[in-house]
Amino acid sequence: MEKHQTAASNENEEKEPFPLIDGIRWVPEWGLESLYFALSYQARADDLFIVTYPRSGTTWMQNIVYNLQTGGQPFDADRDHFFEQNPTLELDGELGIEIMQRPGAIKTHLPMDRVSNHPLAKYICVIRNPKDVCVSYYVFYNMLGEVPKLEFDQFFQYFIDGRLLLNDYFEVLRSTWQRRNEDNVLLVSYEDMRTDLRSVICKVANFINIVLSDELLEQVMQHSSFDYMKDKFDAERRMFEAKIIENTEDKIAAAQRREKFIAESEMKIVRKGEINDWKSFMTPEQSRRIYDRFMATCKNCEGLENYWSKWNIF
Repeated sequence: MEKHQTAASNENEEKEPFPLIDGIRWVPEWGLESLYFALSYQARADDLFIVTYPRSGTTWMQNIVYNLQTGGQPFDADRDHFFEQNPTLELDGELGIEIMQRPGAIKTHLPMDRVSNHPLAKYICVIRNPKDVCVSYYVFYNMLGEVPKLEFDQFFQYFIDGRLLLNDYFEVLRSTWQRRNEDNVLLVSYEDMRTDLRSVICKVANFINIVLSDELLEQVMQHSSFDYMKDKFDAERRMFEAKIIENTEDKIAAAQRREKFIAESEMKIVRKGEINDWKSFMTPEQSRRIYDRFMATCKNCEGLENYWSKWNIF
């Protein structure tokens, strides 16, 4: 009987698309040391975190914050400085935190309840409606080099079940919403960034204590616009990654980085940015299933059930 249960357990583990590493669904090839560092990292009083689920506006918010912190300097004016100032906690690990000059921003896709909470640290959380997250994540996922490619129906099922990389978006959304009224948390939506960027920039500036002159506001508006990022960001990112590979002394690590770099040559971090792009992918049944899962998971999140109503999403 025990042998049969072990075999059944192994079979279930094999069916999981991504293993759970300390409660986080992960690609082991991305590195376990950096993930463990992220999960054990103790926030500092001067930390500023950008906490998002994948495809929810991470890069966009990173750019807004960087523009504000540098007096309106665009990310392509000093590419190395931009990327080094914004390490991804679970990917760049300890070295990324060490080389970051403060003020900067620590990006993370870890769920809010797995990010170290310091009363003096600040947390900017960006949320996006689950339907567009699902579609954008699907397109992005299939550009990654170390993961099995998935058709949309299979990816959708993993999304509904909460079995994708970096966990269940509906649970992430709930844990984020529950923290929205804390003094050191700023919650904004991707949809507001797309439709009222000026107001979002003002909110972020106030939150991180940046005095926002009319001149600075106009510079940040220009350099953090979606069109500006779409024209420039991915090319700058590729050049930075190529430099990292060139400067990697470990030949094995360099070869691995180069292989990943080639495999992800078509990757677009900044893609379409549209609201309601889900309508070009999802069937009416899939749309209903996302709504049902959203309502079931977030039923006790007061105000969230109607949060996206003005964009005609649900």
